[in-house]
Amino acid sequence: MKLRTILVNELEAYIVSQEYLQTEIIPITKQRAASHVRNPRANPEDPALILAEEENGNVLGFIGLLPDFLFHPDKKKVYWISCWWVHSTKGKSLGVPLLLSAYQATSGLLLADSIPDTLSVFQKTKLFVVPEPKKGLKLFL
Repeated sequence: MKLRTILVNELEAYIVSQEYLQTEIIPITKQRAASHVRNPRANPEDPALILAEEENGNVLGFIGLLPDFLFHPDKKKVYWISCWWVHSTKGKSLGVPLLLSAYQATSGLLLADSIPDTLSVFQKTKLFVVPEPKKGLKLFL
């Protein structure tokens, strides 16, 4: 198994490559890749996608990164985790290595929404500040 980082400026070539066209698991849609490439907050050298692959190129897992800025108190580059997936049987042990690779590629400037399963992963690494949830009511119309 190998981890590979695809930068924003490599996405367009990746989505037309034979590797992408022949893989069983599609780690990023062509539409999302186009959106990342045109993201005004992204630099060409920003990490966009980290793949966990078998030696033959089969995708076992991936984590997507969306560059953004925070403006409080000063402008700071951050990266949203836009997707995170591992193969249910072959990739079970790859979630944390993918997260740690994303952490390293972004100098720890990761933001994410989380569900209970991913929240426990964030907490176990002890690398992330996980704010207490605010109690209240959430309504959708």
